Amino acid sequence: MSAFATTGEPSYVGITPETYLGADRGVPGSFSVAGDWRSSGEYVELGSGIGELALPFNAGEVNLVVHPGPAGQAALRVLLDGEPIGAERGAAVGADSVAPVDRAAMIRLVAGASRDDHLLTLVTDQPGFRAYVFTFGP
Repeated sequence: MSAFATTGEPSYVGITPETYLGADRGVPGSFSVAGDWRSSGEYVELGSGIGELALPFNAGEVNLVVHPGPAGQAALRVLLDGEPIGAERGAAVGADSVAPVDRAAMIRLVAGASRDDHLLTLVTDQPGFRAYVFTFGP
């Protein structure tokens, strides 16, 4: 005799929609930046100094399409609700709450977050770092 587990499909109801960061498709007010960020058609790019990118969201998973910039390496400090991310960190984030970026890729920043309103803050000091779009999962 076999037993079957029944699980429903994951629900995307109420999850934050894709959030584009460039001027062409970005929605004003869906995210905020602090520092010397420049907006291009498809992305935002850090010009110099320390930059912060903040995103309110409601989802269990958060991914970001990134490019490290001309240096070929960047590091993102990942904060969830103002604190270094802990158990909810995604596969791209180390135990030190830092996500290293060494190529153009989509990286998972958050995994297993509660389905509540959260604030994700990314901090970097790598000139030329680019962020394109956030995607979300249940």
